[in-house]
Amino acid sequence: PIDIKPKDNFLDYIREGFDSQVILAAARAEFPFKGYLLGLVDEFEKIKKVIPNAQMKIVSEGEDIEVLKGRIDQLEPVTKKGIELSGWITYEELIEEIIHCRVFVGMATGLLDASKNYRISIPVKHTTEKCVASSFFYEKPLMLAEQFKTTENNRMYDLLMEALGQNFDEYKERCIASFEKIQEVYNDDSVMQQFLMCAENNKTTVFSVAQQMIHRFYQFANNLRFKDN
Repeated sequence: PIDIKPKDNFLDYIREGFDSQVILAAARAEFPFKGYLLGLVDEFEKIKKVIPNAQMKIVSEGEDIEVLKGRIDQLEPVTKKGIELSGWITYEELIEEIIHCRVFVGMATGLLDASKNYRISIPVKHTTEKCVASSFFYEKPLMLAEQFKTTENNRMYDLLMEALGQNFDEYKERCIASFEKIQEVYNDDSVMQQFLMCAENNKTTVFSVAQQMIHRFYQFANNLRFKDN
């Protein structure tokens, strides 16, 4: 569970993303596990031919970083110029990069951070050097990585083209859906309520009565404490 609260200026966040043409990815250069970074470079090469002002930023370091650099170096100069490869940055700096991107591509917590900041994100398959995806994250919010067993029927190119080609109203709708879905599924209050309601070994809850009372007390106190935030 994570703490997810709406932003009063969420439309400003969405507008900033819409005004960007940056595809963002952040992952350790560890192949083939995070090989989707290599596949994303290939997808960007195709995207750049159709959307000349498209850009991509990859935040990465690791034992296979030279392999990633080599893949980028093989591109035509005009495509290579559209890619920025950055080393590790702080978490706060990553959030700034997310705010300045149009769409995030990745797995796990990166998808949550993007959605939490009103960004469209695309979950990808691990352990392949292709960038494989079937949907936007908000469409399958329980899927923190692409679950395809094969690399066939890959929709990554189509998803990126859709994210980069939407008008503002379409983009806004999807950004809001991204936020609302993770708030519904991953927000700490809703997750804790599910824990309190679940049954295990024929018991009514995994928590004792005392633990339930303590949680509900803190939930009530925090609602009062942060009611104006």
